This record gives sequence, C-alpha cells and structure tokens, in this order.
Amino acid sequence: MNDQLLPKCQLSGPVGLRDVAAIRRTLLDAIETGAAVDIDATDVTDIDVSVIQLLISAKRSAMRRHVDLRISAPADGCLAQALSRGGFSGLLGPVAQLPSM
Repeated sequence: MNDQLLPKCQLSGPVGLRDVAAIRRTLLDAIETGAAVDIDATDVTDIDVSVIQLLISAKRSAMRRHVDLRISAPADGCLAQALSRGGFSGLLGPVAQLPSM
C-alpha cells in the first residue's frame, strides 16, 4: 500500500489537554480503518502529559486491533524529551527518529 494513502495524524505546535478530544477522534477514526496509522510529531513544540497518555492508549488500541501505529519525531525533539522526562520512554514502542533540523 502506498504510504500516501495511509491514515495520518499531524501534530504540530503546542499540543495539550485542549487538543485531546480532537486528536482522540482522529486517531480512533484512523485505527478503525484497519490500515497502518502514521502520527507525525515532527513539528510539536510543546506536549502535555495528557497527549502522551492518549498516544500510549492509542498505541495499545491499535495493537489490540493488529493495526500498525507509527510515530515520527526528531530524536532530540519535544516528544522524545517529554517521554524521557516523564518516564514514558519505551511505552510507545519505537518512535521513528528523524534527524534534527
């Protein structure tokens, strides 16, 4: 399948509690297609623990449905730093480590 046709969830800028409902709906809709889901967190500048918890929950939901959920983010970016600081490293599985800008 062409990666251009896979469901995508684009996260950018600061993402927090106010964004959780919309991100949740997007992820649920994408997971329900049964196709692999790509989450692009390349442009995230700040991330709240509520969004990290949502991503972990989405990853688990996708696994239960045998759906591949992939996250792309810079190796030294906001998401990687927040996962490390919060003790969440490894809970999302491998995060595609993009080169820093």
